[in-house]
Formats: sequence, C-alpha cells, structure tokens
Amino acid sequence: MAKIITYNSPLTGKPNQCFCHMKFDDGLRILISQSREGIKIFKLFFGFMPRKILYQAGFFEIQKHDKFMQTQINSPLALDHYVETIKQIKNSKDFYNFINVC
Repeated sequence: MAKIITYNSPLTGKPNQCFCHMKFDDGLRILISQSREGIKIFKLFFGFMPRKILYQAGFFEIQKHDKFMQTQINSPLALDHYVETIKQIKNSKDFYNFINVC
C-alpha cells in the first residue's frame, strides 16, 4: 500500500491547502493536488519538488474522475476519493498502469 506522507485539505482545517504527498513501496513519491480547476498528480523530484505531471483532470472532465470516484467514502472532496483509491496501490508499476487506462 502507498503511504501517506503529508495530507492537507479544507476538512483538516487548512482551507487554502488541498494536497496529499504519497510514497509507494518501491520509492516513487507523488503529489496529488486539488485546485479550483481540477486534480493534478505530480511525480516528485527528490521527494518534494513537483517534476512532471503524471495525470490531470479538470472538474468538467467527469469521465476522467469516474475510476477514482468509485471508492465508497463519506466526503465531498475529490482529493479524498483520489487518495483512498491510490492508497490501495502497492508500487509504481501498478500505479502507472492504473492512471494510463483512461
């Protein structure tokens, strides 16, 4: 399972910060960021600098969010659904396969 390193959202008391930093078993670190435009998943360089956008979905691109929204959680935030879905993935190979199915 992917490990959550840092998680901030409006529900945790920080309304201007909506992101999750995660690390997979094989060392890949990603940043899931929710903004007013949508969700972006970045690959992190040295574990803290966003290097490359791996996945991007605007809030009006409903079909891109479908596979993340299937997770049954009680939260209105898209970020929470993304985190709960990705958290179940063990390594970077499975993660890349999952996001490239779109």
